[in-house]
Amino acid sequence: MATPYGLELLRRLRLFEPPDGMWANLGMRITEAEQSSTVVEADFSREAHGRAGEIHRGAVAAVADGATACAAATLAA
Repeated sequence: MATPYGLELLRRLRLFEPPDGMWANLGMRITEAEQSSTVVEADFSREAHGRAGEIHRGAVAAVADGATACAAATLAA
């Protein structure tokens, strides 16, 4: 069996509607994916907020990291 890559890998990882894991905990999902481009959205729950009520920077960094990694994955051939 061939190893999945690119957009097929993203589909197999179920990141468009993740059922569990960090992506689900942060309310993250891929809303668009093309070669070299992905759009990741997140619905942050109260747990993703810091003490002063702002979105925790680590949660924002996780979304940016996820979007960048997914865009890079679409380039795999």
